[in-house]
Amino acid sequence: KLAGQEKYFTDLIDRADEEKTKRDKGTSAKGATAELIERRGSVISTRYYPMIARQVGEPPILTEGDLRPGRYAEHALLARAMAWAGWLILGICAAAAALSRFARNLLAQRLAERMWRLLKPADWAWTIGGGMVLPVLGYLAVLRLPPYSAWEWSPRPTVFIQPGAQFFCLVMAMILLPVSIASARLARRGAALGLSPRFSWPGWLACAAALAAIPAWGGQMEAPDFPKFPIALAAVALAWLLAGAGLSIMGNSGQALRRATLARLVWPAWVAGMLALTALVPYFHAEERRWIVQDRLMEISSESPSATNYETKVAAILRGELEDILRLTAPSR
Repeated sequence: KLAGQEKYFTDLIDRADEEKTKRDKGTSAKGATAELIERRGSVISTRYYPMIARQVGEPPILTEGDLRPGRYAEHALLARAMAWAGWLILGICAAAAALSRFARNLLAQRLAERMWRLLKPADWAWTIGGGMVLPVLGYLAVLRLPPYSAWEWSPRPTVFIQPGAQFFCLVMAMILLPVSIASARLARRGAALGLSPRFSWPGWLACAAALAAIPAWGGQMEAPDFPKFPIALAAVALAWLLAGAGLSIMGNSGQALRRATLARLVWPAWVAGMLALTALVPYFHAEERRWIVQDRLMEISSESPSATNYETKVAAILRGELEDILRLTAPSR
């Protein structure tokens, strides 16, 4: 009798060891499912699902629809933080432009107090509407287009660089566009006063690069092998942004009046951009809450004995596998 019990427990242990070895070889999230979790899951799910699924030989099959709510909620949380960062950047730009009136060239500053009045309400509408509202709406539209949205991919493989770069390109567009639009409107109203820029095409090229970089940063990416095209677009916009900042400080005196007038035109537009980014914070918060509610796998339910619904499904499979082991190794009577 004791020999029979010894054989029973030995077989039970051997079968359990076989199942453990089988799971340790990667049967938990195998093949396409493992790649799907890595590419489409949130940062939490890419760590959580494989760890739980490893406990069974045949884990529940996950689909892109299962992973989407958690991924979108995580991107919305990240977007809220980036909106505040963008708000700070625009605030610094607006403060610098507003304080430029205390620059050394007092004559240019006094003349600029009158020159900015050349612009009519239509010019302000172009500067604020075209320079702030349209880029924000375009960014929100890109987020709804799967081939071009960073939200369609897990932020973990790119270490958050992909969604961060996409939003940073929006902020650069919100800085560059009002300057180019205001410069064009000012040249139209005050060309006879020498308020036309020497070269306007570099500014428009930088604006186009910043706007094109927003959808270009979509698609599947993985650090550090990022595509060169979106990097090149962002570099062009950033280079002109830094060059424009340098010229506004150390430019020649012949353009001092134009620069002083332009500074008075763009800082209200940048303040409007700050308000737009502030409005995005509750919008992204609402998006985050909406997608959390739709996340059924990570849902914490009072009806579930486990921490999440996914863990409950895995526990049910594990219980079935243990019952199979006990049944197959049970001593015959």
